[in-house]
Amino acid sequence: MAQRNKKSVEKEAVAASQGEEALHAQRLQLIGSLVSFISHDFNNVLTIILGCCNLALDNVSEADKTYFLQQIQQGARRAAQLVGGLLTLSRQGGKPEVLDPYLLFHGLEPLLGRLLSEHVPVKLELEKGLWHIRADLVWLEQAILNLILNAVQASKRGKEVFIRARNIAVHKPEEVIKGYISAPNLPALSTGEYLLIEVEDHGSGIPKNLLENVFQPFFTTKSQGNNTGIGLASVSMIVEKSQGHMYVKSKVGQGSTFMILLPRIKQQEISEVLEDPILAITADNQEIKNIGKNHLVVLVEDEQVLRALAKIGLKDYGYDIHDFASAEEALDFLHVHQDKQSHQQDQPVILVTDLSMPTMDGYTLLQKATALYPNIKTLMLSGVPLSMAIGQDWRQMSDIPHMLKPFTVPQLATKIRQVLDEK
Repeated sequence: MAQRNKKSVEKEAVAASQGEEALHAQRLQLIGSLVSFISHDFNNVLTIILGCCNLALDNVSEADKTYFLQQIQQGARRAAQLVGGLLTLSRQGGKPEVLDPYLLFHGLEPLLGRLLSEHVPVKLELEKGLWHIRADLVWLEQAILNLILNAVQASKRGKEVFIRARNIAVHKPEEVIKGYISAPNLPALSTGEYLLIEVEDHGSGIPKNLLENVFQPFFTTKSQGNNTGIGLASVSMIVEKSQGHMYVKSKVGQGSTFMILLPRIKQQEISEVLEDPILAITADNQEIKNIGKNHLVVLVEDEQVLRALAKIGLKDYGYDIHDFASAEEALDFLHVHQDKQSHQQDQPVILVTDLSMPTMDGYTLLQKATALYPNIKTLMLSGVPLSMAIGQDWRQMSDIPHMLKPFTVPQLATKIRQVLDEK
């Protein structure tokens, strides 16, 4: 009996491993499909920025110069959104969390503007007050992106693809799923409260005799070479991992609708909501000047232009800035400053450092600085999410206040004050 149980456990482990490998393979295929379109948009943005720089440097009027600078600013924000979309796709999955649906769709939004075809508009319709769910953010993003990609590819020129999300209280399951076919191996829909996500296209549709097979691995209705056939099987697997339900209905000549229902997490069960790993690039917040008065910032950034930009900008907010190009220089300063502080009233100090630097990285600097100066506050800056930092164990850094590039000076000034004010 024990031997049989052991074999059963081993079989389940192998199946789970194969499932994860299929999800990773499908994710790579998805990234490959998106990269050329994002490259196109990114090169457009760079062309706008370079062109506006050239024109602004010419002998033009102040009004024209202001216009060109505004276009550069907008272009930079657009570029940040595109990079954010790629970072969203490149994150590792495998950790179910309490999830705010708006965070899910916020992560997808940078990719929806041009999603894969200028000739097939993609429209996002979100109901207000969407219920929280428990799911893996990364894998659920992958599932929805896959459905959208399929819908765009199946749609006729000029026909819209709709992504909808709404709350639904299911009292009579048979009425909700009437006309739909369920993905295999998923439990039957029961009464309860769910987040409902729909992806609808108005393409050629799927013949009835093929509809029941669309969730089978390696089954595809597309021409050879255009699809591996693992997409919908992976979507079904992701929904299953989220304790959800998935259905499809289709009519030849009219299009298809895929419906996902994920159980609502009750308010009392929500202990934490995932923090957005991609910093939203918003309009500059006009904070009151002098929020940094009497506060010392030790700034460490090996990129000279970024260091100069931060130094000049933060001074406008009243901060006392000491900037350094290396971690070693910053530590030397802190040694001297600590000796001075022992003879006079303490001044609040924060060490703001880039993570990726030559000779000594930002995390090592923070460890050495806090050992030397226990009361110092710290803020780490990074060009990628901490979970993607090369050569670092991000779990050790997860409790350190951090900020993802790009950001504006007002955002940095406000973040520094927030960290300084934390108990």
